[in-house]
Amino acid sequence: MRYAELFGRAWAELADSERGLEIELLIAKAFRFRRERFWIDRQKEIHDPNGLSRFRGYFSRLQRGEPISYILGEKEFYSEKFLVNRHVLIPRPETEYLVEQALALIPSGGGNSTVLDIGSGCGNIAVVLALRSPVRVWALEKSRKALAVLERNVRRFDLQNRVIPLQGDLFPGSNDPVRRFDLVVSNPPYLARCEWIQLSASIRDYEPRRALVAGVSGLEVIERIIGSCRRHLKSGGHLLMEIGRGQRPEVERMLARSGWPAPAWIRDGQGLDRVAVVRR
Repeated sequence: MRYAELFGRAWAELADSERGLEIELLIAKAFRFRRERFWIDRQKEIHDPNGLSRFRGYFSRLQRGEPISYILGEKEFYSEKFLVNRHVLIPRPETEYLVEQALALIPSGGGNSTVLDIGSGCGNIAVVLALRSPVRVWALEKSRKALAVLERNVRRFDLQNRVIPLQGDLFPGSNDPVRRFDLVVSNPPYLARCEWIQLSASIRDYEPRRALVAGVSGLEVIERIIGSCRRHLKSGGHLLMEIGRGQRPEVERMLARSGWPAPAWIRDGQGLDRVAVVRR
């Protein structure tokens, strides 16, 4: 069997003309070569039975609906590749708007600036901020299994001195070294329970629910962050939070009730209010 024939059979089985790229990526992973080589060697005969066995295993997972990022074990975010597994949320493009705004708020030469990343997951926000600016980032994650992935990504980018993984729920404890930050960023859970059942099976069956669902309203975690963030943020510092569709009015009311000034809003590519930016 040639690589091209293997691709064609898999493509026909998926019955989805837009998923050719995923098949290419799985072939490259299974046979342990770069994706570009598939197009160079596609007419060659396959002489690697172990690679063929690996591909069939990966492809079976894809057919069952598992996200391609979990099968590959990595996901690109802000032009960097992060290790991921089923213990962490797969990074979304929408979160890049939060990162871009955070980078804009970090002063040039701000080597003494500190950032708190709440609910860091695989560490994509924390790592990119440390790669693109001179800040030190405290990456806080509640789940021990997610924290293990975060720590692996910190080592992968050799950022052990710039990104500090911590286990905790929203904010550092009293014994942690930094109590006030120049910037607090978060992509918190913001789905309501009723929204969970409306998600595709590829999300419901594989991604961690705790990273997506906040509670009955979807605003429970956001409300906790707003209520407690002030004492962890330096005067003049900024809080940035990603929010869900249609949540802007209630988030603004929460901020006003807690004595925060009116936020600025960053819209995503669909024109939705995606990131709240508020200054202490």
